[in-house]
Amino acid sequence: MTTPGNGDATDGRNGADPGHDADGDASEEDIERASDTNQSSANQGSTRHLEELVRFYKALADPTRLRLVGMLLERPMYGQELAEALEVRPATISHHLAELRAAGLLRERKVDNYRYFEVDTARLRALSGMVFEGASRPTRAPRADERARVVSTYLVNGRLTSIPTQRKRVIYLLEELVRAFDYDRRYSEAEVNAVLGGFHEDVATLRRELIGYRLLARERGVYWRVGDQVGHESQGGT
Repeated sequence: MTTPGNGDATDGRNGADPGHDADGDASEEDIERASDTNQSSANQGSTRHLEELVRFYKALADPTRLRLVGMLLERPMYGQELAEALEVRPATISHHLAELRAAGLLRERKVDNYRYFEVDTARLRALSGMVFEGASRPTRAPRADERARVVSTYLVNGRLTSIPTQRKRVIYLLEELVRAFDYDRRYSEAEVNAVLGGFHEDVATLRRELIGYRLLARERGVYWRVGDQVGHESQGGT
């Protein structure tokens, strides 16, 4: 993504070729072909998605782990604190935390001598949505639905295949990426980079564009989500 007038910097990164528009973006024909290719890739990746879902539901198929997730959704907590709240042995808590971490549902950070755990809410939403993904998505986005075609072309298996230069496509993709951030939560720059790094290695460009389009706000190194759509700030954003 580049600001208007700086398209040359992105052209070199995306590698323009005769099958692309002059600015290096995919042509409409490319998008149609990519939709077919992406559908094939999605089918090949279905086995991996199913394995992730099995780990996800196995991790939550226990009343204690469900209670742990519920508590950690409210605030980060450390092991001894969780054990006391649930009235179980610390070793039991350690076992359940290990199961949740193996499923990718928890993040961990060390503060002084304590290891705090919190739910990876973006991962939780992604895994929860997988079970409905195959049934809810059409095999090909309707031709008239430009947004769906652009998103299905550039966002494949949760990763950006490239960063377009056309502003309309940029906006479509930013509005998808911002969903990975929670309202009413503050993020450090490292946390923002970690989330965006899951989509594309150029986290600085993505971060700058999200702020520029007022989907994220920033003050003194702290970031928070303020919108869902470009030009439509959430009333709950601060």
